[in-house]
Amino acid sequence: MIKGVIFDFGGVLVTDPSLKLSRAEAQILNIEPQFLTKFYRDQDLEKFERNLISPTKFWDSLQKKIENHTKQEVGQAQIKQFQETLINKFVLHSKFKAFILELKKNYKIALLTNNLPSWMPIWEKKFKLKKIFSVIVTSFKEGIRKPDPEIYLRTCKKLGLGPEECLFIDDQKKNTDGAKKAGLEAIQFTTEKETIQRIKTKLKE
Repeated sequence: MIKGVIFDFGGVLVTDPSLKLSRAEAQILNIEPQFLTKFYRDQDLEKFERNLISPTKFWDSLQKKIENHTKQEVGQAQIKQFQETLINKFVLHSKFKAFILELKKNYKIALLTNNLPSWMPIWEKKFKLKKIFSVIVTSFKEGIRKPDPEIYLRTCKKLGLGPEECLFIDDQKKNTDGAKKAGLEAIQFTTEKETIQRIKTKLKE
């Protein structure tokens, strides 16, 4: 029987424009969107999300990758503008938030996110995460990230539940697969309406 529901952040509670960076962000750095996405989302991002490298090292590394590719100098002001532009593109899924708050009346609720240590305070303030979730588990605090099965088990433990008692929601299949390997039930997020219905159906089982 499901007693707890665990939600991803980007792509579930809010949109995630970082999965495929747009021309608006790319133009700031004078690079094609597909290459900016490739350089931004490489292994350094995974290390940053696990708190293995500092913010300075991550952004300096991205700057150098772009400069090597474009053969043009990239200034710190451009990097800062890129960050601010991207941050502003994360938009709340308001219907999904309302649904989570309804679930909270009868289920234990948690947030599990691969995220940047320097951006999490921004999300907490902008989206009032601590008013929604009593349990928030981040990759940078745990030192591991989804889809490592261990991070799901730690989240279940913080809820005081076993993995078989938890349902996990994420927009990326590799992450829902990781949850299933850890023994949780899992649903891949598609749209707000469809995902809400699928969760309701699962919770009735």
